This record gives sequence, structure tokens and C-alpha cells, in this order.
Amino acid sequence: MPLNKSGFFFAKISTMNKFELQNKIDIIGLNRVSLLDENGAPTPFNSLYQKGKVAIIFLRHFGCIACRSHVTQVLAEFKTNKIQNRVVFIGNGAPHMIKVLKEDLEINDKVEFYTDPSLESFDLCGLNRGLSYLVNFKSANAFKSLRQKGHKNDMNILNKDNGSQTQMGGIVVIEPPGKVKFHFSSEYLGDVPRESLNDLSKEPRP
Repeated sequence: MPLNKSGFFFAKISTMNKFELQNKIDIIGLNRVSLLDENGAPTPFNSLYQKGKVAIIFLRHFGCIACRSHVTQVLAEFKTNKIQNRVVFIGNGAPHMIKVLKEDLEINDKVEFYTDPSLESFDLCGLNRGLSYLVNFKSANAFKSLRQKGHKNDMNILNKDNGSQTQMGGIVVIEPPGKVKFHFSSEYLGDVPRESLNDLSKEPRP
């Protein structure tokens, strides 16, 4: 499986149809979920897509080397205008760890970060969780590649405030009033979709 220049493994291109995509996410369930910003203030999950299409990137762990590399990659593409879609990042650690992440990665952009310590939105969006997703050959290989490219994890990687160690990340694209345009669930550390964020919102096959 090929690596991209950031050290991630390319995942297979999504081939789900509209019906399969909509069933991957419990949109009704998400109506009751609230996210927290870096100050702990609540934000309804469904408010993310009420005004327009949004790509939501779920971070498995605020201290994760792959998540930090992915955030850096996405923000770099924003600066070069390679991404036009609105993007929101959601972790699952303590709210104050959003500030730590921003400081560590020197993020000054007005990028939206939230967290869901309950992991409810991760579950309702059909994302994987379990030790077997973290501890495997592909995860180890991706970790090695990211380290070789100079990426680092948080020095306090085992700090519980960073989030769940066994949670995997993913990406979903949703547009009003709750139409799922894309769904991807990581199966190991550093597992990201092949498509660019601009391509993720293209109309799925019937």
C-alpha cells in the first residue's frame, strides 16, 4: 500500500453509494450530541452543517503523531488554497488540550477545533475503536515513517487528557439538512483517505 509524502498510508477510495453512506452515520442521534470548544463551552454537533457543507476530521488523540501530522498537512493545504471546503477538527480529550495542540503546532489560523470526551459523536459516526486497530503492523509502519519524516507526538502521550488511546479517527462530509456526502473510518494509525478534501464532497454514486 503506497505512502503519501506526509508519511501516511493511502486508503482505498470510497465506493459507497448514497444509501450506504447515509446508513454509516446516525444523523438523528447526532442531534443530541454537544461538542466542547477549548474553553469548555458547548456547541451542538448539528450546528456544524446547518449553514453549509463541512468536512469533519476526527482526531483519534490530541497527542497522536499521525493526528498532529494530518492537522499540519491540512492547514498547509489551506494556506496554499488547495482546500476550499470548510473543515472542522474534533478530538476527544479534555478541552484545554486543544490549546496545547495549537501551541505545539503553532496554529494561529482561525480553524475550528472541538472535542467530544464522551466519544458519542465518534460512535454515531461509525468510527473504529479497539486495541487491535492501534497495535498492528500497519500502525507500526506508519509510526516509523512519520518519525523518520520528523513528526513527533506529544511528550505527554500517555496523559489521559489527550483522549482515548484506542480510538481511531476518520473523516465525514455532511451538508444540510444532514446529508452524508462522504464517510471514512481509519483502521490503523495514519490511515487516511486517498482523495483530497476537495474531492470528498463530490456526489456519491446512486
